Amino acid sequence: MAVIRYDHNNPVEIEQLFERFKREWEKLYPEGNFRRFVINWGSYKDLGILLNKLKGRRIELRGESFSRVRQRNILDACETILNVDISSLYCGRELDSERNYYVYAHLDTSRQIAIGKYGITSFAATLGMTHFPFYIGKGIGDRCFEISRNETHRKIAHKLQQRDLEIKVIKLKESLTELEAFQLEDKLIDIFGLMPYKGLLTNLDEGWKPEERRKLYLKAYETLRGGETFNDKYKYNF
Repeated sequence: MAVIRYDHNNPVEIEQLFERFKREWEKLYPEGNFRRFVINWGSYKDLGILLNKLKGRRIELRGESFSRVRQRNILDACETILNVDISSLYCGRELDSERNYYVYAHLDTSRQIAIGKYGITSFAATLGMTHFPFYIGKGIGDRCFEISRNETHRKIAHKLQQRDLEIKVIKLKESLTELEAFQLEDKLIDIFGLMPYKGLLTNLDEGWKPEERRKLYLKAYETLRGGETFNDKYKYNF
């Protein structure tokens, strides 16, 4: 934030300060977002303080605007990945055509999603998630309720138990063929990322043909991996 210097006894400089104040106010003045300031209009000091507050708020708004654009780009990248057809990668595999499959997530109930804070978690909310996902899978029957998967997964479950919390299981999409379930599972792994690569998931592998898969939506994938990471703030300390 800039410091405004002026001659306390120079009426010309005071007039210039007043004009600067007016210009800053006009730049800051979004319609419907009003603030009321009570100041001593005859105080040069108060005018300078107010002007500095306005300049600081303007900097904040610029930062907020950048953040919103980044979130929008990440949300768009998630939706792009979700809509790309990657079925050709599974050619040659013998997959069940019956619509008995679903894709599910295990959610960490100690970490609630704040819609609008991150692009990826805002996307997660559009899938019905209320908390951060830490495992994505596909299955039939009661597979989603089997919560002993791997060492990191078990550690998270144990931490939740210590806080009298439980893993929340959510079916993201049901009545899928095995091919459809594989595709959705693999795409969500790319969207949310694995923990070793600064993602959210404890899954041990990246799904079917990850390098070939990502080439089909490379720009969107690079937007995600170059955007938000969660290891620093949300990493688990076991």
